[in-house]
Amino acid sequence: MNGRARILVAVTGVVIGWALGTGLADQPPGYHARPCGFDMNRNGVIGEPADRLVGDGVTADPDGDGVDEDILYVDSTAGSDVTGDGSPGKPYRTVQKALNVCDGPADGAEDIVCIAGVFKEELTLKQSGVTGYYVRDDFQFPRDPFMLVGWDRDGDGEYPPYDTDDEAVLDGNVNPNNFLGLAISNDPYGKSYIEIAHMAVRYYGHHTDGSDQGVLKLSPRTNAVNHIYFHDVEMKSINDGIGTDSTMIVWSFWCGNTTLRHLAFINNLIDGTGTYAARGAPGNGSGYYRTQNNTYRFTTGFYHGSDTPTTGTTWKVWGAHSDVEFLDNVVYHVPMAPGEIGGSGFGVRPCVRNYTIRGNEFYECGSAIGVDGLSDGGCHARRNNNIVIDRNYIRCTSTVFGSLSYQGPIGIHIKEGGLLNETTENVTITNNFFSFTQQNARPIVSSAGNTQSEQPGVVTIAGNTFHGPGFGSNHKGIIIGYVTMPYPQNDFVVRNNIIANVGSSNRNIQVFYAPTRWIANGNVYDSSGRYTWSGSTMTSFTSWKSVTGQDAGSKTGSPMFVDGPAGDLHLDPSDTVARGFGVDISDITEWDFDGDRRDPNIPTAGADVEGAPPDTDPPTITAWSSAAEHSRGIGEALLEIGDGGTFSEPRSGGIRKLVVQFSERMDPVSFTPACVQIAGRDANGAPIDLGSVTIETSMPYGDTVGEITLTPALPDFARYIVQISSATDVAGNPLSGDDERIITALCGDVSGDLRVNATDLSIARVARTRLVDPGSAVEVRADVSADGRVNASDLSRIRARRPNDARSIADPTLP
Repeated sequence: MNGRARILVAVTGVVIGWALGTGLADQPPGYHARPCGFDMNRNGVIGEPADRLVGDGVTADPDGDGVDEDILYVDSTAGSDVTGDGSPGKPYRTVQKALNVCDGPADGAEDIVCIAGVFKEELTLKQSGVTGYYVRDDFQFPRDPFMLVGWDRDGDGEYPPYDTDDEAVLDGNVNPNNFLGLAISNDPYGKSYIEIAHMAVRYYGHHTDGSDQGVLKLSPRTNAVNHIYFHDVEMKSINDGIGTDSTMIVWSFWCGNTTLRHLAFINNLIDGTGTYAARGAPGNGSGYYRTQNNTYRFTTGFYHGSDTPTTGTTWKVWGAHSDVEFLDNVVYHVPMAPGEIGGSGFGVRPCVRNYTIRGNEFYECGSAIGVDGLSDGGCHARRNNNIVIDRNYIRCTSTVFGSLSYQGPIGIHIKEGGLLNETTENVTITNNFFSFTQQNARPIVSSAGNTQSEQPGVVTIAGNTFHGPGFGSNHKGIIIGYVTMPYPQNDFVVRNNIIANVGSSNRNIQVFYAPTRWIANGNVYDSSGRYTWSGSTMTSFTSWKSVTGQDAGSKTGSPMFVDGPAGDLHLDPSDTVARGFGVDISDITEWDFDGDRRDPNIPTAGADVEGAPPDTDPPTITAWSSAAEHSRGIGEALLEIGDGGTFSEPRSGGIRKLVVQFSERMDPVSFTPACVQIAGRDANGAPIDLGSVTIETSMPYGDTVGEITLTPALPDFARYIVQISSATDVAGNPLSGDDERIITALCGDVSGDLRVNATDLSIARVARTRLVDPGSAVEVRADVSADGRVNASDLSRIRARRPNDARSIADPTLP
């Protein structure tokens, strides 16, 4: 999910593809306290000097947008709810007082509440921020949110918890035997455009059984909520020492049948919880969630009110929502003893789609990643689909047993369903390290299938490294069909994996039936390991190849790792078994565990490759388009701009937005307004002064698509040149090739011949329709008013602009 606000339609028949965020952060996985996590000037760069003015007690307009914010200050010791007025010199004493005083976005200014001290309160949010968002790193964040943040009392531009000189704590410990339940509630008001940051939260729900316990209840069950941003918060001893009840959640996603959209939880610490970090069932149409660079440390709780010890679950969110990213997080579980239930790292629950789980580290999990088919919470609406599990590190060193009695710790488990819509379709597992040091471990288990009809989709397992304990009788690398369904998953791709240190009595792969489509090649198997196919066990690799008809380009051997027993599964530089061996898997994944580019000409098996030769090829622009929003549900339609200089923008909104398609991933930081140069000539050929035009750039749909927004729109009946320069790809290569376009703004030019005349009227009359087909270039051009239909209003606009003729306007040139 990656800031996909709408579907783009290219009327030329070329659809701009979505590009998922890479999940590669500028810092190592997990939480890292930082002096400033704000992006107040909304330029995509965190912690600049301009970002460090919020809550300094002086600056009235900390985001620099020309509108003074409504800033209220709270001091738990020196403040007063009676005589205070919320100013830095006369702060309030309680946070809720400030929340009650906030007047909301009606005046066009967002409210900011800055807190200092220790507060023993349960808070209720009452105001939203100003409606609107900006795009950073392919995700939508609130532009002018209501903010609840730590106060930078000393004005040094550093915020708590990083700055220990400043203290901002919500403390649920009222007294030794009395703990508050919920720190912050968005119920019953259900506000949107909210940012909560730079504070500590502790002891809520501590050793206390209740309901609605945790840190943040996102929504009531009565109205939709969107654009909430939660970052740089340290949460300690939240819901610890209690059972894993369904209402004891750090971040509660319960919202009934309403929607939750565009939620970001970035760079937070959850230290000491025995229940759920995130749980709930957002309504249909929910989604766009990013959970990134958080650290989760779970303590021992009890399994659903029983006496059986267990640890918590990081993510258990289900229902028909889509576009979720779990990126660069670190998850620690308490090692469990035999018979106890190991905690879950991340759960892909029923009815969800477009999940990306990338760059995370999971330690001591009973099940690190579970992809559930069985229905939950009454959700039978649709199958899970498009689940990507990539570049994760999964390690278990303790004797841990999972939630199913027949197995020990599991890396990734794709589970079976009941009915067809309670199952999972496409799962892609790439570039992961699996490190287990004890018996009964299973890196990957698939019991996918259903009881109703043929199972759709494909499970792809490519470019992973598995390293086992080398002892015990039950360790396997990959298990297919432990629970055999009447209609099992029958489509598997298994390529370029390393399965090492399995042991002579254990299996490299155990397949309980014979899938109808089994593609396997380029793998390196443990030479002492066995194999199972359709229930029959074989000890030789030759027999395995014969019975499956696959793995012609695979082999057995013992690759050399940097330190296999310690869990460092990077290939040793001297390895000759896996390095340079395998098949090209660039159609599945172009990168390895570390983000190094795979060389398709010199493949390497496993998750770590030596890396392809440095990328020295410059990026190019492969397509230009002019974008405009059409009403009546049509959305944003694109008109392709050719390189002949004959393109005209016929819609009355003018040239407001340009969209460019790059040939490869670009560095978003390099794509700035400074990269864009524009010059124009009016109908008389005179240069146009464009000094008042503001240029904004963004990459909201992945790093291969760029947007240029012009405010106000370029004047009509004029000719322009637009050039993009200086932008670089992710390897630092500057843009090359055809990087400019000549564009004419000519409202009413339906035919595209650079003049407005009877031909345009004729085309518009023929194209009359009650609802424009966004895939039809003729209808899109004829919808001059962009109201979603072609009718009299469009004809009127065309007539008003006859006989404008731009053919004689000379091409402008850049300085």
